[in-house]
Amino acid sequence: MRCLAMAGCALALVTTLAASPASAATGDPVFDQVTWGHASLTVSGTAMALQSLSVHVTDPRANPSNCWEFYETRSGGTGTLPLSWSTATLASGTDSDGVWTTSFYLPSTADGTWTLAAARDCSDVTDPEHPVSGAPTFAVTGHHQPRVTFGYVPLPVRVVYPYVTVKGRVYDADTGAGMPGVQLGRDQDTYCLNDRGDGNANLRYSATTNANGYYAFPVGRVAPGALQCLGLFGAVRHNPDGFAVFVWYRWDPAIHLPYLPAVSAVPAATSAKAGSLVTVNGHIVGASPSCEVDLQRLHGSTAWRTVSTSFVHNSLRIALTAQPPAGRHIYRVLYPHCARDPDQVAASSSRFTITGT
Repeated sequence: MRCLAMAGCALALVTTLAASPASAATGDPVFDQVTWGHASLTVSGTAMALQSLSVHVTDPRANPSNCWEFYETRSGGTGTLPLSWSTATLASGTDSDGVWTTSFYLPSTADGTWTLAAARDCSDVTDPEHPVSGAPTFAVTGHHQPRVTFGYVPLPVRVVYPYVTVKGRVYDADTGAGMPGVQLGRDQDTYCLNDRGDGNANLRYSATTNANGYYAFPVGRVAPGALQCLGLFGAVRHNPDGFAVFVWYRWDPAIHLPYLPAVSAVPAATSAKAGSLVTVNGHIVGASPSCEVDLQRLHGSTAWRTVSTSFVHNSLRIALTAQPPAGRHIYRVLYPHCARDPDQVAASSSRFTITGT
Protein backbone atom coordinates (compact mmCIF):
# COMPACT_ATOMS: atom_id res chain seq x y z
CA MET A 1 0.00 0.00 0.00
CA ARG A 2 1.49 3.35 -1.09
CA CYS A 3 1.34 6.53 1.02
CA LEU A 4 0.68 9.87 -0.71
CA ALA A 5 3.75 12.11 -0.40
CA MET A 6 1.68 15.27 0.02
CA ALA A 7 -0.14 13.77 2.98
CA GLY A 8 2.94 12.80 4.99
CA CYS A 9 0.93 9.86 6.22
CA ALA A 10 2.09 6.79 8.10
CA LEU A 11 1.76 3.36 6.59
CA ALA A 12 -1.27 1.42 7.73
CA LEU A 13 -1.56 -1.08 10.46
CA VAL A 14 -4.50 -3.30 9.64
CA THR A 15 -7.10 -2.75 12.33
CA THR A 16 -10.11 -5.00 12.44
CA LEU A 17 -13.50 -4.83 14.06
CA ALA A 18 -14.25 -8.37 15.08
CA ALA A 19 -17.90 -7.96 16.02
CA SER A 20 -20.90 -6.20 14.53
CA PRO A 21 -23.02 -3.72 16.52
CA ALA A 22 -24.74 -5.52 19.36
CA SER A 23 -27.83 -3.36 18.82
CA ALA A 24 -28.42 -4.62 15.28
CA ALA A 25 -31.87 -6.17 14.98
CA THR A 26 -32.29 -9.64 13.57
CA GLY A 27 -32.49 -9.44 9.80
CA ASP A 28 -30.60 -6.11 9.61
CA PRO A 29 -27.29 -5.76 7.78
CA VAL A 30 -24.21 -6.47 9.88
CA PHE A 31 -20.94 -4.54 9.47
CA ASP A 32 -17.73 -6.08 10.77
CA GLN A 33 -14.05 -6.61 9.92
CA VAL A 34 -13.62 -2.84 9.54
CA THR A 35 -10.12 -2.03 8.27
CA TRP A 36 -8.51 1.36 7.66
CA GLY A 37 -5.74 1.74 5.11
CA HIS A 38 -3.71 3.99 7.43
CA ALA A 39 -3.54 3.97 11.20
CA SER A 40 -2.60 7.66 11.14
CA LEU A 41 -2.41 10.54 8.70
CA THR A 42 -0.57 13.85 8.83
CA VAL A 43 -1.78 16.73 6.69
CA SER A 44 -0.60 20.33 6.39
CA GLY A 45 -2.20 23.49 5.04
CA THR A 46 -4.53 22.92 2.11
CA ALA A 47 -3.11 19.50 1.19
CA MET A 48 -5.34 16.42 1.33
CA ALA A 49 -4.60 12.92 2.63
CA LEU A 50 -6.18 9.80 1.16
CA GLN A 51 -7.64 7.20 3.53
CA SER A 52 -9.09 3.84 2.51
CA LEU A 53 -11.70 1.69 4.21
CA SER A 54 -12.73 -1.96 3.95
CA VAL A 55 -15.90 -3.31 5.57
CA HIS A 56 -17.37 -6.80 5.55
CA VAL A 57 -21.14 -6.57 5.13
CA THR A 58 -23.60 -9.38 5.74
CA ASP A 59 -27.03 -8.42 4.45
CA PRO A 60 -29.66 -11.13 5.15
CA ARG A 61 -32.56 -9.16 3.71
CA ALA A 62 -34.57 -10.56 0.79
CA ASN A 63 -33.19 -7.80 -1.45
CA PRO A 64 -29.66 -7.10 -0.22
CA SER A 65 -28.20 -3.74 -1.09
CA ASN A 66 -25.96 -3.32 -4.10
CA CYS A 67 -24.83 0.13 -2.95
CA TRP A 68 -23.37 1.23 0.40
CA GLU A 69 -22.26 4.63 1.66
CA PHE A 70 -20.07 4.81 4.75
CA TYR A 71 -20.06 7.79 7.11
CA GLU A 72 -16.99 8.67 9.16
CA THR A 73 -17.03 11.11 12.07
CA ARG A 74 -14.37 13.01 14.01
CA SER A 75 -13.98 13.45 17.77
CA GLY A 76 -11.42 15.41 19.77
CA GLY A 77 -8.49 17.20 18.22
CA THR A 78 -8.43 20.76 16.93
CA GLY A 79 -10.10 20.10 13.60
CA THR A 80 -13.23 21.82 12.33
CA LEU A 81 -14.35 19.14 9.87
CA PRO A 82 -17.00 17.01 11.64
CA LEU A 83 -17.63 14.19 9.17
CA SER A 84 -16.94 12.62 5.81
CA TRP A 85 -18.73 10.12 3.62
CA SER A 86 -18.04 8.11 0.49
CA THR A 87 -19.66 5.49 -1.73
CA ALA A 88 -18.21 1.99 -1.61
CA THR A 89 -17.86 -0.72 -4.23
CA LEU A 90 -18.10 -4.49 -3.81
CA ALA A 91 -14.51 -5.79 -3.81
CA SER A 92 -15.24 -9.47 -3.20
CA GLY A 93 -18.11 -11.81 -2.38
CA THR A 94 -21.75 -11.03 -3.01
CA ASP A 95 -24.30 -8.39 -2.02
CA SER A 96 -25.48 -10.76 0.72
CA ASP A 97 -22.01 -11.50 2.07
CA GLY A 98 -19.15 -9.45 0.74
CA VAL A 99 -16.34 -7.00 1.36
CA TRP A 100 -16.96 -3.37 0.38
CA THR A 101 -14.14 -0.86 -0.10
CA THR A 102 -13.94 2.90 -0.50
CA SER A 103 -11.47 5.75 -0.13
CA PHE A 104 -11.76 9.45 0.63
CA TYR A 105 -9.62 12.54 1.15
CA LEU A 106 -9.27 14.43 4.41
CA PRO A 107 -7.82 17.93 4.98
CA SER A 108 -5.71 19.32 7.81
CA THR A 109 -8.95 20.50 9.47
CA ALA A 110 -9.75 16.82 10.09
CA ASP A 111 -7.31 16.88 13.04
CA GLY A 112 -8.66 14.43 15.62
CA THR A 113 -9.77 10.82 15.98
CA TRP A 114 -11.94 9.26 13.28
CA THR A 115 -14.16 6.21 13.22
CA LEU A 116 -16.82 4.56 11.08
CA ALA A 117 -20.12 5.82 12.49
CA ALA A 118 -22.82 4.57 10.13
CA ALA A 119 -23.71 3.03 6.81
CA ARG A 120 -26.58 3.77 4.46
CA ASP A 121 -28.15 1.69 1.72
CA CYS A 122 -27.78 4.06 -1.23
CA SER A 123 -29.92 1.82 -3.43
CA ASP A 124 -32.94 2.63 -1.24
CA VAL A 125 -33.46 6.27 -0.21
CA THR A 126 -36.15 5.20 2.28
CA ASP A 127 -33.78 2.92 4.19
CA PRO A 128 -32.59 4.53 7.45
CA GLU A 129 -28.95 4.86 8.40
CA HIS A 130 -27.48 1.83 10.12
CA PRO A 131 -25.33 2.89 13.11
CA VAL A 132 -21.98 1.15 13.48
CA SER A 133 -20.54 0.97 16.99
CA GLY A 134 -17.19 -0.30 18.20
CA ALA A 135 -15.36 0.32 14.94
CA PRO A 136 -11.60 0.91 15.14
CA THR A 137 -10.25 4.43 14.90
CA PHE A 138 -7.47 6.26 13.11
CA ALA A 139 -5.81 9.56 13.94
CA VAL A 140 -5.36 12.67 11.81
CA THR A 141 -2.76 15.28 12.74
CA GLY A 142 -3.37 18.59 11.01
CA HIS A 143 -0.68 21.28 10.85
CA HIS A 144 -1.20 24.88 9.65
CA GLN A 145 -4.93 24.43 9.52
CA PRO A 146 -6.80 27.17 7.66
CA ARG A 147 -9.22 29.27 9.70
CA VAL A 148 -11.78 31.50 8.04
CA THR A 149 -13.40 34.73 9.17
CA PHE A 150 -16.71 35.80 7.66
CA GLY A 151 -18.29 39.23 7.39
CA TYR A 152 -20.41 41.37 5.11
CA VAL A 153 -21.28 44.98 4.41
CA PRO A 154 -23.61 46.69 4.85
CA LEU A 155 -24.57 45.40 8.27
CA PRO A 156 -27.43 44.71 8.81
CA VAL A 157 -28.78 43.84 5.37
CA ARG A 158 -31.52 46.16 4.17
CA VAL A 159 -34.60 44.22 3.09
CA VAL A 160 -35.48 46.73 0.39
CA TYR A 161 -31.96 46.58 -1.10
CA PRO A 162 -30.42 43.26 -0.04
CA TYR A 163 -27.05 43.58 -1.74
CA VAL A 164 -23.92 42.85 0.25
CA THR A 165 -20.21 42.23 -0.10
CA VAL A 166 -19.11 39.06 1.68
CA LYS A 167 -15.53 39.28 2.85
CA GLY A 168 -13.08 38.00 5.43
CA ARG A 169 -9.69 36.38 5.86
CA VAL A 170 -8.13 32.91 5.70
CA TYR A 171 -5.28 32.52 8.14
CA ASP A 172 -2.92 29.84 9.46
CA ALA A 173 -4.11 28.53 12.85
CA ASP A 174 -0.51 27.81 13.88
CA THR A 175 1.05 31.15 13.00
CA GLY A 176 -1.83 33.59 12.54
CA ALA A 177 -0.41 34.61 9.15
CA GLY A 178 -2.72 35.11 6.18
CA MET A 179 -2.86 32.29 3.64
CA PRO A 180 -2.54 33.57 0.05
CA GLY A 181 -4.01 31.98 -3.07
CA VAL A 182 -6.68 29.94 -1.27
CA GLN A 183 -9.91 29.42 -3.19
CA LEU A 184 -13.27 29.82 -1.48
CA GLY A 185 -16.84 29.32 -2.61
CA ARG A 186 -20.09 30.65 -1.22
CA ASP A 187 -23.81 30.37 -1.62
CA GLN A 188 -26.94 30.63 0.47
CA ASP A 189 -29.93 28.67 1.72
CA THR A 190 -30.28 24.90 1.86
CA TYR A 191 -28.80 24.20 -1.52
CA CYS A 192 -25.44 25.46 -0.46
CA LEU A 193 -25.07 22.59 1.99
CA ASN A 194 -22.88 19.62 1.18
CA ASP A 195 -25.27 17.22 2.87
CA ARG A 196 -24.56 13.54 3.17
CA GLY A 197 -25.99 11.73 0.21
CA ASP A 198 -25.64 14.27 -2.58
CA GLY A 199 -21.90 14.92 -2.61
CA ASN A 200 -22.31 18.26 -4.35
CA ALA A 201 -20.82 21.36 -2.75
CA ASN A 202 -23.06 23.72 -4.75
CA LEU A 203 -20.97 26.78 -3.93
CA ARG A 204 -21.61 28.82 -7.06
CA TYR A 205 -19.58 31.96 -6.36
CA SER A 206 -15.81 31.89 -5.97
CA ALA A 207 -13.05 34.13 -4.68
CA THR A 208 -9.31 33.75 -4.00
CA THR A 209 -7.36 35.17 -1.08
CA ASN A 210 -4.78 37.89 -1.71
CA ALA A 211 -1.20 38.00 -0.49
CA ASN A 212 -2.35 38.71 3.08
CA GLY A 213 -5.10 36.08 3.11
CA TYR A 214 -8.03 38.47 2.59
CA TYR A 215 -10.91 37.69 0.25
CA ALA A 216 -13.99 39.53 -0.99
CA PHE A 217 -16.89 38.35 -3.10
CA PRO A 218 -18.40 40.94 -5.46
CA VAL A 219 -21.55 42.70 -4.36
CA GLY A 220 -24.51 40.36 -4.82
CA ARG A 221 -28.11 39.95 -3.81
CA VAL A 222 -28.71 37.83 -0.72
CA ALA A 223 -31.80 36.47 0.99
CA PRO A 224 -31.94 38.03 4.47
CA GLY A 225 -32.51 35.31 7.04
CA ALA A 226 -31.27 32.54 4.74
CA LEU A 227 -28.48 30.21 5.79
CA GLN A 228 -25.09 31.39 4.50
CA CYS A 229 -22.43 28.89 3.45
CA LEU A 230 -18.75 29.55 2.89
CA GLY A 231 -16.46 26.76 1.75
CA LEU A 232 -12.67 26.51 1.59
CA PHE A 233 -11.34 24.08 -1.01
CA GLY A 234 -8.23 21.99 -0.61
CA ALA A 235 -5.73 20.65 -3.11
CA VAL A 236 -8.13 17.89 -4.23
CA ARG A 237 -11.72 18.59 -5.23
CA HIS A 238 -13.17 15.11 -5.77
CA ASN A 239 -13.00 11.80 -3.96
CA PRO A 240 -12.18 8.62 -5.90
CA ASP A 241 -15.91 7.80 -5.99
CA GLY A 242 -16.43 10.89 -8.16
CA PHE A 243 -18.29 12.98 -5.62
CA ALA A 244 -17.02 16.28 -4.30
CA VAL A 245 -14.70 16.30 -1.32
CA PHE A 246 -16.52 17.60 1.72
CA VAL A 247 -15.45 21.24 1.71
CA TRP A 248 -14.33 22.89 4.92
CA TYR A 249 -17.35 24.96 5.74
CA ARG A 250 -17.16 27.95 8.01
CA TRP A 251 -20.82 27.17 8.54
CA ASP A 252 -23.26 27.16 11.37
CA PRO A 253 -27.07 27.18 11.54
CA ALA A 254 -26.75 30.48 13.43
CA ILE A 255 -24.87 32.20 10.62
CA HIS A 256 -27.64 34.13 8.97
CA LEU A 257 -27.53 37.72 7.82
CA PRO A 258 -29.19 40.07 10.31
CA TYR A 259 -31.66 42.11 8.32
CA LEU A 260 -33.27 45.53 8.66
CA PRO A 261 -36.99 45.69 7.76
CA ALA A 262 -38.37 48.74 5.94
CA VAL A 263 -41.07 50.59 7.87
CA SER A 264 -43.35 53.16 6.27
CA ALA A 265 -45.99 55.14 8.17
CA VAL A 266 -48.31 58.03 7.28
CA PRO A 267 -50.82 59.79 9.59
CA ALA A 268 -54.37 60.22 8.36
CA ALA A 269 -54.03 63.90 9.24
CA THR A 270 -51.09 66.13 10.11
CA SER A 271 -53.28 68.46 12.15
CA ALA A 272 -56.13 67.56 14.48
CA LYS A 273 -57.93 68.81 17.54
CA ALA A 274 -55.78 68.31 20.63
CA GLY A 275 -56.67 65.04 22.36
CA SER A 276 -58.52 63.63 19.37
CA LEU A 277 -57.56 60.31 17.76
CA VAL A 278 -55.53 60.19 14.56
CA THR A 279 -54.98 56.91 12.71
CA VAL A 280 -51.46 56.16 11.50
CA ASN A 281 -51.32 53.64 8.67
CA GLY A 282 -48.29 51.92 7.30
CA HIS A 283 -46.56 48.83 5.95
CA ILE A 284 -43.48 46.86 6.99
CA VAL A 285 -41.43 45.00 4.40
CA GLY A 286 -39.68 42.14 6.17
CA ALA A 287 -42.08 41.91 9.12
CA SER A 288 -43.86 38.85 10.46
CA PRO A 289 -47.62 38.82 11.07
CA SER A 290 -48.74 39.24 14.68
CA CYS A 291 -45.46 40.82 15.82
CA GLU A 292 -45.69 43.95 17.92
CA VAL A 293 -45.36 47.43 16.43
CA ASP A 294 -45.20 50.71 18.41
CA LEU A 295 -46.12 54.31 17.76
CA GLN A 296 -43.67 56.61 19.56
CA ARG A 297 -43.58 60.33 20.28
CA LEU A 298 -40.35 62.29 20.70
CA HIS A 299 -39.79 63.93 24.09
CA GLY A 300 -36.98 66.44 24.17
CA SER A 301 -34.31 65.83 21.54
CA THR A 302 -33.59 62.10 22.00
CA ALA A 303 -36.20 60.34 24.17
CA TRP A 304 -38.81 58.28 22.33
CA ARG A 305 -41.84 57.18 24.33
CA THR A 306 -44.38 54.61 23.16
CA VAL A 307 -47.88 56.08 23.01
CA SER A 308 -49.74 53.18 21.39
CA THR A 309 -49.12 49.58 20.39
CA SER A 310 -50.58 47.32 17.73
CA PHE A 311 -49.66 44.21 15.78
CA VAL A 312 -48.64 43.52 12.20
CA HIS A 313 -51.53 42.26 10.05
CA ASN A 314 -51.23 39.23 7.79
CA SER A 315 -50.90 41.66 4.88
CA LEU A 316 -47.91 43.21 6.71
CA ARG A 317 -49.92 46.42 7.04
CA ILE A 318 -50.11 48.29 10.33
CA ALA A 319 -52.57 50.68 11.93
CA LEU A 320 -51.90 52.63 15.14
CA THR A 321 -53.56 55.52 16.91
CA ALA A 322 -52.05 58.86 17.91
CA GLN A 323 -53.67 61.27 20.36
CA PRO A 324 -51.62 64.45 20.06
CA PRO A 325 -51.69 67.03 22.87
CA ALA A 326 -51.74 70.69 21.92
CA GLY A 327 -48.70 71.74 19.90
CA ARG A 328 -46.51 70.25 17.20
CA HIS A 329 -45.25 66.71 17.92
CA ILE A 330 -42.81 64.40 16.21
CA TYR A 331 -43.73 60.72 15.84
CA ARG A 332 -42.27 57.55 14.40
CA VAL A 333 -43.35 53.92 14.11
CA LEU A 334 -40.96 51.41 15.66
CA TYR A 335 -40.89 47.75 14.70
CA PRO A 336 -38.89 46.25 17.61
CA HIS A 337 -37.06 42.96 17.47
CA CYS A 338 -39.60 40.15 17.17
CA ALA A 339 -38.68 36.94 18.99
CA ARG A 340 -39.95 34.75 16.16
CA ASP A 341 -37.39 36.32 13.80
CA PRO A 342 -33.98 35.93 15.50
CA ASP A 343 -32.15 37.61 12.61
CA GLN A 344 -34.40 40.66 12.45
CA VAL A 345 -33.07 43.99 13.71
CA ALA A 346 -35.32 46.70 15.15
CA ALA A 347 -36.34 49.26 12.52
CA SER A 348 -38.25 52.53 12.51
CA SER A 349 -40.08 54.69 10.01
CA SER A 350 -39.13 58.19 8.99
CA ARG A 351 -40.26 60.88 11.38
CA PHE A 352 -43.55 62.66 10.81
CA THR A 353 -45.44 65.40 12.65
CA ILE A 354 -48.95 65.80 13.96
CA THR A 355 -50.04 69.14 15.37
CA GLY A 356 -52.68 69.29 18.08
CA THR A 357 -54.79 72.46 17.71
